[in-house]
Amino acid sequence: MGSQGQHYDGLALSFILTLNDSKRFPTLARQISNLAADVASGRHEKRVELLAQARALVQAIETPQESMLQYLWADASRPTASGIKIGLFHHLARDGGTPKKATHLASSIGIDQDVLTRLLRHLAAVGHITQTDIDEYKPTRFALSLTIPEVYGAYIQGLLIIPGLQQMPNYIASLVNNPSPDRPTTMFEKGHSTKLSFFEYVYSKPETIEKFAGHMASSRHGQATWMDPSFYPVQELLVKGADTDPDAVFLVDVGGNTGGDIVKFNEMHPGVPGRLVLQDLPSVVEGVKALPSKVEAMGHDFFQEQPVKGARAYSIHRVLHDWPDNKCRDILARLKDAMRPGYSKLLIKEHVIRSTGASWRVTSLDLTLWAMLGAKERSEENWQELLESVGLRIVKVWTPVDGLESLIECEVA
Repeated sequence: MGSQGQHYDGLALSFILTLNDSKRFPTLARQISNLAADVASGRHEKRVELLAQARALVQAIETPQESMLQYLWADASRPTASGIKIGLFHHLARDGGTPKKATHLASSIGIDQDVLTRLLRHLAAVGHITQTDIDEYKPTRFALSLTIPEVYGAYIQGLLIIPGLQQMPNYIASLVNNPSPDRPTTMFEKGHSTKLSFFEYVYSKPETIEKFAGHMASSRHGQATWMDPSFYPVQELLVKGADTDPDAVFLVDVGGNTGGDIVKFNEMHPGVPGRLVLQDLPSVVEGVKALPSKVEAMGHDFFQEQPVKGARAYSIHRVLHDWPDNKCRDILARLKDAMRPGYSKLLIKEHVIRSTGASWRVTSLDLTLWAMLGAKERSEENWQELLESVGLRIVKVWTPVDGLESLIECEVA
C-alpha cells in the first residue's frame, strides 16, 4: 500500500483532474477540421468517420473525473423514458415545436410543475431538448424523433434489459476461479425475478411485443440492405447461373419475421427467376398480410429439417446472434443439409466484430445478448469456426461503409 493519498500503483487522487489524453487531442482537432468539408458534401462514410473522431476528442479532453461523473450521473435513459410515458415530447412538438413554458407544459400534461421542471432541466442539460429562456423549452430534432412510435417504443423496451444488465458486475465477479459458474442467462432471470427466458418473458407481456418489434425496426432503419448492388452483387453472384424453372426456389428468407427483407428483395430485383419463400414460425406467418404475388409464406421452425431443398440462396438475418453456438450449429446444420453443393449459397446478415476499432453499438449489443440470452455477437474468426464445424465455408464477408452489419456469403465445404 502506498502512502496516504496515493493508490497502490502510485497514482495520487489528483490524477483524476488531468486530461484523459492530452497528447492526442490536438491531432484529433485537426482531423475533425479536415473532415468537416467532406461531411458538408454529403459523403456518408466521412460523416461516420467524423462522428467517431468527435467522440474520441471528447474522451481525450475530458478528465477521468468528468468521465466518471458522465457515466454515473448524466445517463438520461430513465428521464427520457419518463418524458415518453407522460407524452412530454408530443406536447413539445405541438405548434411547430415553438418554445413552451414549463407552466404551460405541466398544465397540458396534468403533472406537478416542480416535478416536470426538474425533468426538463436535466433533459436540457444533456442536450435532448433546448432551453430558450427561464423555464422555457423547445424540442431538438432528437426530441421530435421521440414522437415516432418505433423510436419511443424502443426507449420503453430498452428499460426491459436494465435489470438484467445490473446483475453483470456480480455475475462476472462470480466467474473468477469458479469451474462451475451459473448460466449467463441468470443475469436476466435474477434481474426480473423470473424463470422465463428473455423471449418467453417478452411474449408473456402483450404490451411489450409491439414495442420490441418497433425497437428492432428503428435500430435497423437506414442501414444498408444486403441486396443493394453497392453491398452485394445479386445479379452477378445469384441470378447468373440460377435455375430458370419457374417452380425452382430462388431465395428462402429463414426466420424472416413478417417479410421486410424478402419484400425489399422483390422490389429491388423483380426479375429474378423462380420463387421467393418467407419462412418463420406458423404463428408469425399466419399474421402476414399483403405479400407480393411472387412471395409465398411458409410456416417453419428453423430447428427442424428445412423443407425447401436446393434453393439458389438461403438468407438469415439477425437470427444467429440470438443463440449460443450449440443452438446455432443445429440451425446451420439443417440449412447445410438442404443446400445443393456447388449451387446453393447461405447468406448470413449479422454483425462481425472488428478485431480492432470495434463499434460500441456492436460491443454493447454483444454484452446485452450475453446477459439476456446467453448468446453473442461474433468476430470473423468466431464465424469461421462455427460454420466450418457444420461443413460450411465462408466465401467472402461483405461489409458496408458503416461496418455495422455484414453479409457472410457461405457455401457447402
